[in-house]
Amino acid sequence: MEKLKALRLSKNLTQGDLAKQLGVSRTTITMWENGLSKPRFDTLVHLSQIFDCAVDEFLSIKKNNITCQKS
Repeated sequence: MEKLKALRLSKNLTQGDLAKQLGVSRTTITMWENGLSKPRFDTLVHLSQIFDCAVDEFLSIKKNNITCQKS
């Protein structure tokens, strides 16, 4: 989650600072930032509150041109 690291650094937070706010270990933050694991949904919500952004900012969903058709 490169976005997480960029947001964390923009707020001048260390991994330890963010870990403390979320109630997780610093190692957990490292694993998220390196793409080795992903946070739970409730943690994504907390992250979005800390960084004042939408939850989907942290999701690795690439948008494409697929459209849904109504039946």
